[in-house]
Amino acid sequence: MHSLTDSAPVNKVNFIRAYAKAREAAIRKEIILSGWRFTGNWPINRHKALTHPEIQPDKETLLERF
Repeated sequence: MHSLTDSAPVNKVNFIRAYAKAREAAIRKEIILSGWRFTGNWPINRHKALTHPEIQPDKETLLERF
């Protein structure tokens, strides 16, 4: 990676090297759990996920079904 600079062209090889290095640094248990805690879904909070307005059915559509 020492040859990759801000002005280096990003070809497939450079991209894969940079991605592998970033993944190694970022994909760790404590970082993943921190992300889940930040969203409020850790410890598991199924109620929060299921009541999110973006996944709730449209009331008109729901009434048409019954």
